[in-house]
Amino acid sequence: MARGVIDAHVHQWSVTENDWYTDLRGFADRVDTPSLYADFLPAEYRAAAGDLDVDGFVHVSATTAPRAYLAETRWVDALADREGLDLVLIGSVDPELDTAELLADLDEQARSPRFRGVRVLSGLEPESPAATIVLTWLESGGHVFDLVTKPAAMQRWLDVLAAYPRLTVALEHTG
Repeated sequence: MARGVIDAHVHQWSVTENDWYTDLRGFADRVDTPSLYADFLPAEYRAAAGDLDVDGFVHVSATTAPRAYLAETRWVDALADREGLDLVLIGSVDPELDTAELLADLDEQARSPRFRGVRVLSGLEPESPAATIVLTWLESGGHVFDLVTKPAAMQRWLDVLAAYPRLTVALEHTG
């Protein structure tokens, strides 16, 4: 069957059900869009999409509460099952964790059949031990690294990523 439209970066969330989005209210206020701090579930997505027929989704983790990405993965799996969504997910990880916890969190998220990789919103430096752990784990598992960076750090990331030739990297918001 031919595919139509895939939304490659969507956030499904329920601020009434989950308290994982601790920075969302502040962000909504900063961009003067208080309506951002509201549930955004399949019904809201369909309403916003209008006549656009979207066939599949890539849910990208947007949690900011500590290690909430673990619960979010389970919640998104249940949501996709309940709503019949053709959905894969990009999780996250806390780069401040020690090696054992970092690997355990990656392994736990990877138990989801929808898991495809991770993005780290902040704190992952290209030359850090955490980056080495995450990138090695992702490459060895055939997963995707959704790179969140700023232009000033792009060359450093390119230098580090050169050591991972089989790693697929998605550059978020063009750095």
